[in-house]
Amino acid sequence: MTENRFLLDLFPWAPRPLIVLALLAAAISVAVIVHLVLWSIFQRFFGARYPFLREIITRTRAISNFAFIMLAVSAAVPLAPLHAHVVDGINRVLLAAFIVFLGWLVIVGANLAMDRYIGRFKLDVIVNDPARLFPGMSPDQIKQRLLESVKTGTDDAVVSEVGEAAVFKPGSPVYASATALVKGRILQLNLDGVFAGEMKDQVVGLLKSAASRL
Repeated sequence: MTENRFLLDLFPWAPRPLIVLALLAAAISVAVIVHLVLWSIFQRFFGARYPFLREIITRTRAISNFAFIMLAVSAAVPLAPLHAHVVDGINRVLLAAFIVFLGWLVIVGANLAMDRYIGRFKLDVIVNDPARLFPGMSPDQIKQRLLESVKTGTDDAVVSEVGEAAVFKPGSPVYASATALVKGRILQLNLDGVFAGEMKDQVVGLLKSAASRL
């Protein structure tokens, strides 16, 4: 591979290193400016209309800017008056940068997916007067009622170490609740979301945390 002498012939007065640096600086500047313009256009005309897409674009702004710079440098290298071994070295660096880009993209994508998954859950924590839910019943009767609500042959469970009595009841694959009698009050925790019915340990952990704050 022979070096490209177009810029050397166009600027015979300029040293070769200066031409290379100026070309790379111009390429990177153009990439950053184009990225900024596209970002501004999206924010102005589409950001408010597509909130989820806006979140993706916002979270990937840095990595997309990195990708624009990689493309600009890779496009500028063939135009630069560089010896073959230098071009080969730059290509290796670009390959390493591409690998970093892929790893970065995977991490960002995983974080977005996790945030999206967690965002589908709705958690309600309610504290009630026992007289409203169990009118005319004594604390011992309320405790007995809670324990009797656990049905055999189901995933219902008695929760130990929480108040005077506590139970976990998964109503469906997407809904679970935990109820406890704590310090003369009824503490209810309701979790609504994908696989909520299978998240006993998490729901019980949240119940214990809430009970400790009463």
